Amino acid sequence: MSEVNIWDLKAGDTIFREGDPWDGLYLLKAGHIEIFRERDNQVIRLAVLGPGEILGTVTLLSREPRTAGARALTDITIQHFDPQFVHQNFGTTNAGISAIIKDILGRLRHVNQQLTELHLEHGTPTPNWLVCLRNIRQLISLLLVLFRQGLVAHEGKNYFRLEGFYTDAEAILRLQADYAAQLLNLLIKAGVLAYADMPALGPVLVNPAIGRLEAFLEYSAHPERLEIIKPEAGVVELMPALRLLAELMSVPGFGDVIAIPKLVPLLQKLYPDVPGEEVIHQLAELRFLDLMESEKVRLFCPEILRTTLFNGILIGLHTLTPNRLT
Repeated sequence: MSEVNIWDLKAGDTIFREGDPWDGLYLLKAGHIEIFRERDNQVIRLAVLGPGEILGTVTLLSREPRTAGARALTDITIQHFDPQFVHQNFGTTNAGISAIIKDILGRLRHVNQQLTELHLEHGTPTPNWLVCLRNIRQLISLLLVLFRQGLVAHEGKNYFRLEGFYTDAEAILRLQADYAAQLLNLLIKAGVLAYADMPALGPVLVNPAIGRLEAFLEYSAHPERLEIIKPEAGVVELMPALRLLAELMSVPGFGDVIAIPKLVPLLQKLYPDVPGEEVIHQLAELRFLDLMESEKVRLFCPEILRTTLFNGILIGLHTLTPNRLT
């Protein structure tokens, strides 16, 4: 028989420890809880949760042991849903949605592990930009789920309507709406997503580039390896060309292999005083593309994205302050 219980706990009381068997979900009704790990006699704080937030979601689908501990920072009131109740009320019979959710939770678990290792390496609290990185990865994962649930087709393009999105970000990710907007605007400013305000649809994302978002999740999976790139003079001069190539990756008829006759006129518009073929050779010398036979070039997509769009995101993350609901 499924059970739902409400408990009142004192500050310092442990709700569960890392490694404990998964025993359901917890809804925090009042007070604050710390999510933590213990390594090398250190307590590493991963997050602080407030009223309305749910504990136990990281291993919701796998039912693996707890990946972190939880304890009360203040006196709390918490509601417990046992595994049978969770299965009956929160389970999903849709294999595709279940797989997507499992992927999101897996990414979150991996980021928690990376934050733990960084704390041990540096012995200091997690820097703000790393917290913002975790939040933007969560935001991207939510966007990917929503994109796959369906986009709006209109006049030959696909659109994602932003109406209600920030409410979803608050309810699901516990991110303040204005902070979620800052994270999304960072993706737009960096060129990963395109924004428009349509008379018929309102604020939208235009032809969302799912591949770019997935590429950023892969690129940022190891925070300890991330660093802001400071391009050398030659690369700075070619930045307009690199941004063009990053854009062409997702344009039908271009992609990661492009015919030189199609590329030259586009480069000529950016550099009127330099032959387009010469710009291509400069890009090849810097290993941003490879010259192929049959007058084609193959783009080194990861390096181009890392130098342009993703570097812009990293720079922006260093300017933000995390802002979650409490």
